[in-house]
Amino acid sequence: MLKRLASALLASVAIGAPALAAPASLDRSHQHLWTSLERQNVQLFINPDYVCGSEDGLAGAYFYANSHEVPVIVICQDNRTGEEEVAWTENDLDTLRHEAVHYLQDCIDGDVGMTMDPYHDGDGWAPGTDTHLDVIRALGYENALRIETVYRERGADDLTVRLEHEAFLIARDAEAGDIGETINQFCPSTRIQ
Repeated sequence: MLKRLASALLASVAIGAPALAAPASLDRSHQHLWTSLERQNVQLFINPDYVCGSEDGLAGAYFYANSHEVPVIVICQDNRTGEEEVAWTENDLDTLRHEAVHYLQDCIDGDVGMTMDPYHDGDGWAPGTDTHLDVIRALGYENALRIETVYRERGADDLTVRLEHEAFLIARDAEAGDIGETINQFCPSTRIQ
């Protein structure tokens, strides 16, 4: 979501590089999510220095490389010391789910290209979570305020805050495989054959 960061890094993304296979160290549910994203032509990168070394505390990023018409997810692992993959922490797995939710928010309207919509509009992710206020309640008011404060300091607008609240909630509460299945169901227009 970090548009400022993403636009500065687009030229650096190695779009031509082969996609990473799902790391063997991931559990079955997260491997399914990874594979679901790959099938949608999402480029996944772990610990690239041009992203992970550029901003303190960055856990991950989702952006769309317009010049290459490809969605990109970057995961900056907690214990990285360079660009090599290290053992996945619970936070790293949460980041993968979080960034995958951003892809889902991007593709939910049938188009991929950073025109993002909240997934929970309408029927909601879970019973009783079909409004932004419900998402805030489920996150907890203090947690929701902390998230909003961090993103507002980075220049986020109301929609971005809403999308972040939702991504944090779904990443926290949903199984990775369920997110993958939702992507498979709602994002067929971008799928690689």
